[in-house]
Amino acid sequence: MPEVLGLGGRCVAVGDTLQVRDLAELAALPTAAAELSSGSDYAAFWDQMLIAASSDPSVSVPERPRIALVTPIFPQKGGPPHSSLDLALALTEIAQLDIWTDGDMLPSHRARMNAVYRLDATFEADRYDAIVYVLGNHPMYLKIFDMMCEHGGTLILHDAHMVDFLNHRYGRKRLGMLLSQEHGAPIDASDPGKVIGRLAEYGRPFLREIVRHANPTIVHSPTSAAVLHDLYGIDANYFPVAMPYPFERSELTPEARLQAKLALGIAALRPCIASFGEVHMMKGAKQCLFVMKELLDWGIDFQFLFVGPVDKSLGNELRERIEQYGLQDHVVIKGPVSEADYIQHLKAVDIVLQIRQIPFGQVSGALLDAVSAGMHGVASENLARSIEAPPLVRRVNDKASPTIYAEQLAEMIAAKSYEDRPGPGWEDFTVKHDFGRYARNLLSMLFGKRG
Repeated sequence: MPEVLGLGGRCVAVGDTLQVRDLAELAALPTAAAELSSGSDYAAFWDQMLIAASSDPSVSVPERPRIALVTPIFPQKGGPPHSSLDLALALTEIAQLDIWTDGDMLPSHRARMNAVYRLDATFEADRYDAIVYVLGNHPMYLKIFDMMCEHGGTLILHDAHMVDFLNHRYGRKRLGMLLSQEHGAPIDASDPGKVIGRLAEYGRPFLREIVRHANPTIVHSPTSAAVLHDLYGIDANYFPVAMPYPFERSELTPEARLQAKLALGIAALRPCIASFGEVHMMKGAKQCLFVMKELLDWGIDFQFLFVGPVDKSLGNELRERIEQYGLQDHVVIKGPVSEADYIQHLKAVDIVLQIRQIPFGQVSGALLDAVSAGMHGVASENLARSIEAPPLVRRVNDKASPTIYAEQLAEMIAAKSYEDRPGPGWEDFTVKHDFGRYARNLLSMLFGKRG
């Protein structure tokens, strides 16, 4: 789409006859409209369209605009720093990109940038055609938020709520005041974790303090975009979250996947299920074990892996439950793995299981990675919706019992549908969730039609 527009093309939707999947890409573009009824003169209709389109003014911007990307960046830990690196590398193809960060970029990545600055250096905002800030729910974003408050610009918001961040930024007393003002009733913020656990009850993610400083705002979930519009009157731009680990079909053949299994010590003849990412109570750690117990009780053979960091106390509790449920021969807590091994797990695992009840459109990077590898799976409905997961992921109501997840897994294992890799909908998903596309969409949003 951006390439067509760059060559002077126009995008036209005629009534209900043309279905456009990516409305976010068109939102910032000049549009022209005309009515077409049955029996109309088609030549006259297109004359109307061409006349209207030709009157659209062009916006003159540099051929390669200079952009400041203010963000943590790989090799800093976490999903957003990794995502920011991939976005930066894609943007360097179409823009002059300056990185502002407290991270230490690898020399090979730094060499691709126009310039790299520390966050405490003098920031001259007027040097840039656009400034883009990346924010997540962690103290590492404090300086970035302060820069956004001072200079304004575009916000890429990675998290569906920012309660932890606001607590670090303002302290619990001020946090309580902000939450109470937005809620319209007193909220005790002495324990931010309890506030987070009750977000659905409060009916809002408490983002007013964050988004009021940004213009425009980009989110990675259609649910988040709807929430910002309904609660805060903000027409956020929905950009599908891009894949940090894109795979080629040749990497997902039965032979390639068997090699990955053997390298990781995963049994080749038992279906392998895994939950990826940080092992956490709010990410369904205990529910996963309940699901596995159901499968065991039904006489289904399987192996299940927790692939991701786990707190020591929670790890001990999970191991006790594994023994209690008789799952010692079926469940392994792998813990954190290297990036290379993580990619191997994405190839080797047959089925992904992601259970999470977090409201307001929190994107699951772990589910995204699994789908990127063409993996079949079962996930909480809102989690699957947050990345617009294709049909290869079965959706289960967020409030459903572990038995429902187990039933879906049992059906998948019995039918051996997980062996069809990559699964249905994968091709379209990879096109839509590509970083090159994300970068082009970003420039289209920032500058509209380019002269």
